[in-house]
Amino acid sequence: MIGRVREAKVVGLVVIFLTFWTPLLFAESPIPKLTIMVPAERGGGWDLTAKAMADALRQTDGANLVEIEYSPGAGGLIGLAQFISSKRGQGDALLIGGMFTIGAVVQNRSAVSLLDTTPLARLAVDHAVVAVPASSKIKSAEDLIE
Repeated sequence: MIGRVREAKVVGLVVIFLTFWTPLLFAESPIPKLTIMVPAERGGGWDLTAKAMADALRQTDGANLVEIEYSPGAGGLIGLAQFISSKRGQGDALLIGGMFTIGAVVQNRSAVSLLDTTPLARLAVDHAVVAVPASSKIKSAEDLIE
């Protein structure tokens, strides 16, 4: 258990396994085809991030063709497992992810690990929020704990 928590902390500090890899930064010519895997449904935050990346890569001639693949489920674990098994060693594939996937890996004691990926860039920051209805008797974190 401690190893999994430590793994999550290390990976979190190294900035999750988000996008852009080194060859793209030093490429002399565009990548012919790039695949961005989104381990979630269309329409969510990771999808919007992937689409923004795809647009930026096309506009800056970073890639000739950018395809987005979706593999939702289990807090990102299904997509993570699919990415690791089908894209291992490929320099033309990226995976979008975030804190939910780190939590899913730790909580589910997943056979796949974020250590099987290489984190490359932090694209966005998520802020966690705990909210209750305005009419709730809970008015503070202390109230919630009690």
